[in-house]
Amino acid sequence: MVLKPRLRGYASTSAPAKRVGWDTVNHLIQQKPAYAKLPDRSVLSVAGPGVGQFLDGLISGKMPEDSARAHFYSVFLNAKGRILYDVFLHSNAAAESEPGYLIEYDARPSEAPPLLQMLKRHLLRSKIKVRDLSENYDVWTMWSPHLTNPGENLWEYHPTGVIEPAFALDNTHRWGTQPMPFVDSRAVGMGTRALVPKSSPNTLVLADDVAEVTAEDYRLHRYLNGVPEGVDDLPPMHAFPINSSLDIMGAQRAVIWGRNISRERDT
Repeated sequence: MVLKPRLRGYASTSAPAKRVGWDTVNHLIQQKPAYAKLPDRSVLSVAGPGVGQFLDGLISGKMPEDSARAHFYSVFLNAKGRILYDVFLHSNAAAESEPGYLIEYDARPSEAPPLLQMLKRHLLRSKIKVRDLSENYDVWTMWSPHLTNPGENLWEYHPTGVIEPAFALDNTHRWGTQPMPFVDSRAVGMGTRALVPKSSPNTLVLADDVAEVTAEDYRLHRYLNGVPEGVDDLPPMHAFPINSSLDIMGAQRAVIWGRNISRERDT
């Protein structure tokens, strides 16, 4: 005789799984201003005479004038127009004669070549200095769930099918200027970003009602706003900028997009 084990306390039929509704997700959303440290972000310094011209041929968008001291958001692409890195360029000009940027990016291992080595290959005889400052800075982001839309979004439509924020064409200060924090304009309500020296963390001044949260809370904040970031959302060597609407987020200009779209059609 074969004895069958009996499971005490369990019904013979399984109950249907409970569906996850908006109330289940809503309690995860921060209901007050928050800030979070982003441990996966690294920082490179690119500085020296002609840094704007040096970066202009490497990133997808048009560089602002060196004298503008403007922050901006962009992407590095390979020869086929696929994403290598999505980056935030924080203006870090020490003087009029030595403009520079701190490049914030996701340095986790991926199929893309290391950004530091990639930039150094393009230096040639340039006097630009490229250094890894990840040990000197922490990347923080701040946002408020009650931030209202600052104004109507206007869009430019181009024959190539590209859609761009209209203010990105004539407002080089959309992302903020030195020494102001980086205004994250990829979507309304994304907040601001800041590079805080590890030697003086008290430079990050916050109001009393701002809560410190985790990088996972920030990721949920991004997903609720439809904003991709880093190697998980933008797989290096595979994703095209148009797959994630990075033109709408201000990463590219139409003249560059026209060239990249033609490449995408050929691949």
